[in-house]
Amino acid sequence: VLAPRAGRYAALIFDAEKDESFSAKVIDSQNDFELDDSTKFAFGGFWTLLKDGEIIMFKSQQKEPRSAAGILDGGKTLILLAIDKSGTTSKGATFNETSSILLRLGATEAIMLDGGSSSSLVIKGKQISKTFPHVEVALSFGFLLED
Repeated sequence: VLAPRAGRYAALIFDAEKDESFSAKVIDSQNDFELDDSTKFAFGGFWTLLKDGEIIMFKSQQKEPRSAAGILDGGKTLILLAIDKSGTTSKGATFNETSSILLRLGATEAIMLDGGSSSSLVIKGKQISKTFPHVEVALSFGFLLED
């Protein structure tokens, strides 16, 4: 455990299956989670965006950089989404727009991970997404995908 639970926020949980693969799920509140032997990773996020293939609507219409994760195929496929706000090529996205993108990609569950200057996409050591204005921040976690 690296940080205390923040009950009002959602989390992305990865469990190990008997065949050594992983399955993912989103829980609405970090208080709804009990660590057990199958739990391999748990990442705190912010809000649940999709539940059972339905968008959870938000009132905010503020467009910002967004980082989100979507789950499909019963937890076997994970979509990582980074939306930048460069000022010229991207205006960012609202919570509901982020949810719609993940739903169109086939996600049935989704979580907002972070936004603003904390959202970044790095591929092979090169930062792909940019925020405007660009402010460097120390990220609390990331996903490393290896071949």
